Amino acid sequence: MKKRRNFVIIIAILLMASIFMSACGTETDRESKDIEEEEKDFGTFIVLSKTTIEDSDITQYILYDPESMIMWTFMDGYKCGGPAILYNADGSMRIYEP
Repeated sequence: MKKRRNFVIIIAILLMASIFMSACGTETDRESKDIEEEEKDFGTFIVLSKTTIEDSDITQYILYDPESMIMWTFMDGYKCGGPAILYNADGSMRIYEP
């Protein structure tokens, strides 16, 4: 009877360990899998360039507003990011010239 109880306990422990271990690999590596990265939607803004900052998880987009032609940058990363207007050296807003 004692052997049977020990056998059941060992099976239960192995079953719980396998359930817990199966949850460890839920994160997918985007580089190892050939997953197309989704395009960012910036509404009416037109994206001019997209640059990934080296050794970080931050992406910088350069874009402009087609109505006002003012150029913007948008930083996108894990728990950080946001838009900012680009300025010329004299302090005036940078205007996109096609």
